[in-house]
Amino acid sequence: MMMSTAGKCIAVSFLFTSPAPVAAQEWKTAKTLDAAEAHQAAAADQDFLYAITNKQVAKYDRDSNKLIDKSEGEAFHLNSGFFLKGRLYCAHSDTTFYFKDLPEAKNASEQSQIKVLDVTTMKLKTFKQLGDRGGSLTWAVFHNDHWWCNFARYRKRNKETFLAKFSVNADGQWRERARWIYPDHVLQQLGTNSISGGVWRENELLVTGHDEAVLYRLQLPDAGNKLVYLGEYKVPFTGQGIALDPKTGGMVGIIRARGLSKLSVGNQMVVALPPQLTESKEQDR
Repeated sequence: MMMSTAGKCIAVSFLFTSPAPVAAQEWKTAKTLDAAEAHQAAAADQDFLYAITNKQVAKYDRDSNKLIDKSEGEAFHLNSGFFLKGRLYCAHSDTTFYFKDLPEAKNASEQSQIKVLDVTTMKLKTFKQLGDRGGSLTWAVFHNDHWWCNFARYRKRNKETFLAKFSVNADGQWRERARWIYPDHVLQQLGTNSISGGVWRENELLVTGHDEAVLYRLQLPDAGNKLVYLGEYKVPFTGQGIALDPKTGGMVGIIRARGLSKLSVGNQMVVALPPQLTESKEQDR
């Protein structure tokens, strides 16, 4: 069958024209709170917001914005916080692979732990010793009966950053069940930095970088060991550790004073609402 020139042009156009890019949906700010300790991460429960810095967790009243208390207990590099059954679990490392990846420190051993904070007494202690897994533990969450832990690498080796899935036996023993690496598209946007925060939300894994005001949307692959990139959200916070907010149905993150040069504010915690909630609240007005 002969095809006309016009037909050939239509066919070529159909085969080689890529779809127009879809603009990233945007989360909106619901609340900000000045907190000097908002250097590594934020977390939330119904009544309080928690600012996480390297060595301490600070507890702030959600209504008055007043500092209530600070954690007591040894810590060197807290990275993120996750609430489970009323306790705050914090990813922690005793150094950071950002420095270990320097030539003079290549043989140093780094130990990662999950710390746990009793938010009533504000006592911080070690929950789980994870040892040297080949990366800095930057976030850990419990989801679908498993612990999901991110181990970060930096500089030229940030492509070695991986997500590990652990089961916990009846006797309390942890067993690594699987691990995945991140899509090149995501890592290329992080420069020499790595994956800093992560949460599971609506069957998607949402992760952050070090300074970018972006949530990267990922999912597990059907096969292979590389996470699947689904898209991005614009967010009103600048990377680092994030957590779901049970009060608003949104998320909490931080703005670091040195995060984006265009910002003229100090460290802040930010409560952000996803596009669906933002739209519904606008309709209710």
